[in-house]
Amino acid sequence: MIRVPAKRTSPRKFSSVETTFARPGKSRLSQGFSLIEVVLAIGVVAFSFVALLGLLPVGMGIFSSSLDTSVHTQIVQRFIADAQQTDFDTLLAKTTVTRYFDDEGSEKTAPSIYTAQMTVKPTTALPKSAVSTNLATLAIKIAKDPAHSTDPFAPTSKLHIWSDVAFVARNSKTIKP
Repeated sequence: MIRVPAKRTSPRKFSSVETTFARPGKSRLSQGFSLIEVVLAIGVVAFSFVALLGLLPVGMGIFSSSLDTSVHTQIVQRFIADAQQTDFDTLLAKTTVTRYFDDEGSEKTAPSIYTAQMTVKPTTALPKSAVSTNLATLAIKIAKDPAHSTDPFAPTSKLHIWSDVAFVARNSKTIKP
């Protein structure tokens, strides 16, 4: 007996994508990416990374600046708090006080990253040429000095220096007439 193959009722139709890119006998899903697609994807990723790497120095500079500002503020607050807690006559006896701080704002006994200097002026000029002996002026200078220069506050110094002014009043119970 001879077997006759069954006749197909509908011919197989290929879409234009399958006929253009498909290899005979394999479907489009099992082929993977073409070389052009991979190269373009790598190009887009590389371009993005270059843009992000270009922003790193700017971000690090802003971070360093904000860290310096934060430490500077902590140091000034510490000087003012110490001056307010010191007896007024004892404060006036101190003309210049130099202290050292690390990069976290903690006080150190030897030169560190920040050198701070407070100068106490016993009288304060007031409006209309008046002078108060019950109000002391604190001039606070802070230098970022990681190299420990001999005089970080010299006029020829190229260090970054912050200057602040604060006022401390004599306690009202001990005001001298």
